[in-house]
Amino acid sequence: MTIFRSSANFYDNPELYDLACQGSREEFDFYLGEARRLGGPVLELACGTGRLTNELAAHGIECDGLDLSEAMLKHAEYKAKSRALSVRYFLGDMTDFILGRKYQMIFVPINSLLHLHTLDKILKFFECARLHLAGGGELIFSIFVPSPKILASDPKKRHFARHFTDPTNGKEVLLEESIHYDASTQISYSTWYYSYFDEKDVFSHPLTVKSIFPQELETIIRLADFKILHKYGDYAKAAFGPASRYQIVSCAPMA
Repeated sequence: MTIFRSSANFYDNPELYDLACQGSREEFDFYLGEARRLGGPVLELACGTGRLTNELAAHGIECDGLDLSEAMLKHAEYKAKSRALSVRYFLGDMTDFILGRKYQMIFVPINSLLHLHTLDKILKFFECARLHLAGGGELIFSIFVPSPKILASDPKKRHFARHFTDPTNGKEVLLEESIHYDASTQISYSTWYYSYFDEKDVFSHPLTVKSIFPQELETIIRLADFKILHKYGDYAKAAFGPASRYQIVSCAPMA
C-alpha cells in the first residue's frame, strides 16, 4: 500500500491530497462561524475529500458538496459514512451545475477558485452561485494574494512547501514546489515533488493555478454583478491590507 498512486493527476490521489492540503483550525473555525451566522443549508464547491464539508456536518450544519473529481468524492463519501454523517455529494463542475436547491451559504475554500483560468469561466461560476443562493445568502471564497517574489522565482529551482508523515510506512515526506509563471495569462505552472529523506522524488505531479490580484478581483466581482460585503486578510477577520496573505471575500448578488 502506498499514498502515491500511479496517476499523475493530483485529484486521483485523495489520500495524498488529505496529507498535502490539511488546512488549519483557523480556516475551519472561520467557515463554521460563517455557517452558523448565515444558517443552512450550506454548499461547498470544489469540496474535494470533504475535509471541511464533513467537519461542518459533524458540528450540526446541513451541508452539500460538489466536486469535479469522482475519486475525491468517493473518498469524501467514505469518510462521511464512517462517521455516520448525513452529507449529500454531487459530481459536477462549479461553472456549470444545477442542484435544484437554494443555499444560505456557498463557499469555495483554499484557492480552488484559481483553477478557473479564464474570465469566462469565472463569470460562469458566479452565475451558477447566483442561481443557487437563497435570499440573503452569501458566497464566500478564499484565494491567496499573488507574491511578485514567488511569481518571479527561477522555474528551475525548488522551494520548500511542507512536510508530513506517510501513514503507510511512518516516513517523513518532504514536499517541494517549482513554479513557472506566465505573465501573459497570469497562470502559474507548478510541479510538486515528494521525497522521503532517504529516497528523492518518489512522486511528482503538475498543478496549475491562476493569479488574481486584489484590484482585479474587485473588478471581476462587480462585473459578475455581485457586491462585496466583507473582505478579510486572514481567517481571524483582520481587515485586508498591504501585508495580507489572503483575499477572503464574502459577497452577494446585486439587488
